[in-house]
Formats: sequence, structure tokens, C-alpha cells
Amino acid sequence: MSDDKVRFTSLASILALPVPLKKPNEEYRHMEYKGFFVRVMRARKDGKVRRTYIHRYKKKVSDGAGGYKRVNENDILGLVEKVDPTDVAIEYKEALKRYLNAHTALENEGDEVVDDKKEQRLTVAGAWAQYSTEKRVNSPRTITKDTEIYNRYYKHLQDRYLDELTHAFWKEFVLQLEEGTLVVGTNVTENRTDPIFRGPLSAGSMPGVVNVGITLYSIAETYDGLYGVEKGYCPLRKVKAKQLKKPPKRKRHIPLKQLGLAWRAAEQLIAPWWKDLFQLYVLTGLRRSLMVNMRFDEIDWERGLYIFPPDKEGTKRRHRDITDESEPIRLPFSKKAMEILRARREFAPDKEGWVWFSPKPTRGRRTKKERARLSDPRGAWTLIEDALGGFHFSPHDLRRTFATAGMKSTGRDMFAVALLMLHTSTTLAKAADLPEITLDYINTDEAQDQMRKAANCIADYIDKLVTMDAGQSQNIEDPVLPNYIEDALNVRDETPSAEEQDEDDEALKEDA
Repeated sequence: MSDDKVRFTSLASILALPVPLKKPNEEYRHMEYKGFFVRVMRARKDGKVRRTYIHRYKKKVSDGAGGYKRVNENDILGLVEKVDPTDVAIEYKEALKRYLNAHTALENEGDEVVDDKKEQRLTVAGAWAQYSTEKRVNSPRTITKDTEIYNRYYKHLQDRYLDELTHAFWKEFVLQLEEGTLVVGTNVTENRTDPIFRGPLSAGSMPGVVNVGITLYSIAETYDGLYGVEKGYCPLRKVKAKQLKKPPKRKRHIPLKQLGLAWRAAEQLIAPWWKDLFQLYVLTGLRRSLMVNMRFDEIDWERGLYIFPPDKEGTKRRHRDITDESEPIRLPFSKKAMEILRARREFAPDKEGWVWFSPKPTRGRRTKKERARLSDPRGAWTLIEDALGGFHFSPHDLRRTFATAGMKSTGRDMFAVALLMLHTSTTLAKAADLPEITLDYINTDEAQDQMRKAANCIADYIDKLVTMDAGQSQNIEDPVLPNYIEDALNVRDETPSAEEQDEDDEALKEDA
């Protein structure tokens, strides 16, 4: 049995355990459960390695003299992976459940097991160690985001048992995050020791952070890792329901009576690449991720389509709903939008690469095709904002501007507009006044025709605004968007960077 510190917490870490070179086998213990082992055999001649889940415990047996003695026992729980065609393997989660059930049965019989009931308790780190197993259906982006949140806001609690963290503890945790006083460590220099603070977080960012903590409790309950508390114990869920502030609803968009002026300002005052980005946001209503990560090889130049996989960042499709048979999403663009893309492609260093390439090569060893990418237009767009009298807007506000122009120009055909904006099936059903509608509908011929007509209609309307004189445009009134569109737009489309969050917070203060 291995005496070193190599431990496992998941299937991935099991497959990374060292394979013995001389000994017939080696056993490694789970990070949290002292009686849960994996036996790793020496590699066979064909290079294959047999790994087996093992339960080790001490059992009381008669000593033949009227007393008892304790002997070491081990039970095989199952194979980690198939090695031969006739083998039957079990999943990691199933092996852990078998161990926990056997552990409980032995305890009820009065036998002494390697670890006691309390040592089944999960710490914050112990619950997080099971995240990759329990949440394997999450999208890579969600996993990355949750990992960043855990490392930033929860890792300093890694040795604390979840069942000992009370409602009062989490209430203070949330309050400190909101105020920016949460201490997660110290920074030691030669002359001083300074605390490391986290926060303050805005109302829009808090739910995502708290949800990771709720996930830890959910995982702990799945593995019977909460001791001495009622079923469903999760004080953080109660704190979320009662203490978190609701994010202020943002309804900012460029008024239609000023949209023509904004368009002309983009034409005259800013660099052509930032002008193109502004105009394509207005013409498509795309979410930021789908815009900045657009590639020329995703454009169907003959049919005027933006074609991308259903799990591309920004589609808002749930990862678990996407299968290998899921078709790429086909999003029709207006003729005007396609003109902008063709003009950019003419001078692109890579005709199949990123649409939003930098006009100049970056320093360092890069080929001619390798350029930095454009992503943050806020500095350039301030000139447009100045032309509008200091009116601040963000890419998401241009998405709302697109929705407003769509409602005004399409005869209130908000179903087609919602399709173009890639809203959820719930929003689409409300727009179509139907009980339900599937997301696959977007690729039907009927939907494609409806979307293309709406896209061109919106582009034509914007073109009229651009050529309209100031006297006429001042009489334009913005339509009131339906509640279901407002609700969809008020859901945070992207996880903002710190800079974007600061910018949004300033804009919200101005709105107030």
C-alpha cells in the first residue's frame, strides 16, 4: 500500500496515478475517504493497466478464546476501466456510492471501519473535488467560469466542513463581498503583511458567485457528506433568496431619433474598423461573444448566412441539450451587413480567419496572418457618444437598439426579431403566442425566410434614419418593447470583465 501523498478525487486523477514498475500492484487512497482505495496493477506486456476500486476496513472476528480481534479486510467494488472485452467496469460515482453503502452497513453491524461516520463529511475542497464528476455535462465555458469563481472566492475556505458553515457565516460572507471587505489571504513582503480582499461585487455579479457555493452543498448531499444536519441543508440558498439585491434593470439604447446621427458620426469620426464593429452590432443585435469571435470561414457568402456550432459561446444554448446530431445554427444577415463583411475580408491578412483583426501586426514573432484581435471599442466609441451629447452606450445597449428598430420597422413582428437575436425557446414561444417551440425551428425554411425578410427590413429602416434630416427624425417615437423581450434583454448575456462591470455600473448610476 502506498505511503506517499498521492491521492485521487476523480476518474481523471485515478488515471493519472503512478503505475508500479517492479511491484505487482500499488494501492492509493481517496483524498477524503480513508477506506476507499484504487489498486493499480503493473502494466501488462501489451501496455494495458488494470485498475480496481477497493474498500478496506477492519472487521471484528472471534479470537477463539471468547473474545474478539480485529483483522484487515478488503472488498473489490469494481473495475475502473475495461481492459479485456469481457470486463465490466463501473463509473467513479457508482464506486463511491458502493463504498459509502458498505461503510454504513459495517457501521450498523458494529464493526470498526477504517474511517467513521464523521469522516464522510465533506470539506469545501472535498465537495469541489467531485465537481468535475457531478457537473461533467456543463459546457467548457461554465466549467471554466465556476473554477475561476471557486479559486477566487471559496478556496480560502477549503479546509472548512460545509455542515459547520452556518446561515450567519454565509450572511456575513455575502455582506463582505458586497462591501469589498472579504479577506481571502495575506500578501507578505519584507516589511509588512497585507490582507488580500475580494469585492466589492455588483448586484449583477453576486448570483453567479453564490451559485457555486450552492453547488458545493448539492454535491456534498449527493455523497452523504453533510453530518448532523437536516436533509437539503444549504444555508447559502436561504441567504441568496433573502439577502441578495436584485440587479437594476437596464433599459438603455440609442433612441431611434438619434440613431441616424450616431451612424453618421461613426462614418466620419472613428477609424473604419471601429465603425464597422458599431454598425454590425446595430444591424445584427448579436451578443458580444458571437460578434468578437466571428470568423470569415463561418460566413456563407452566397446565401448571406453566419453559420456556427450550437455550443459556440454566446448562443446561450444549454450544453446538456446539444448532441452530436445537433445542426449548426444558420443566422441570416441583411445585405448591408454582408457588404461590411465583404469589405473587411478584402484586406484581411487571413481570408478564413478572424473578422475583427487588428489593422497592424503586433510586435514580436508573428507571421503576416497573425494579428491581434479587436474586442473593446469603448475608447473609440466615445467620439460617437460625444456627438450624441455625452450619451453612453455599450455593445449590449446596441442589442437593445436593434430590438427597438426591429419592432418599429417590421410591423411589430417580434417573433422574427427574437429569432434573429437568438432568444431562448421560452421567449420565442411568447413571441409566437404558442405554448412551446423548439430551438431547432430556427433552421427551418419558414424561419429562415422570415428572419431574412426582417433583417433586410431593419437595415432599410436604419438607412432611412441615416438620410433623414434632423427635423424629421426628432418626431420619431420609440416603441415600447414587449415584457418578454425586456425580460430576456435584462438577463446578463455574458460574464463581464472587471472593466466592463465598472463601465456598466457607471452607466446604471447615470440612468438612475
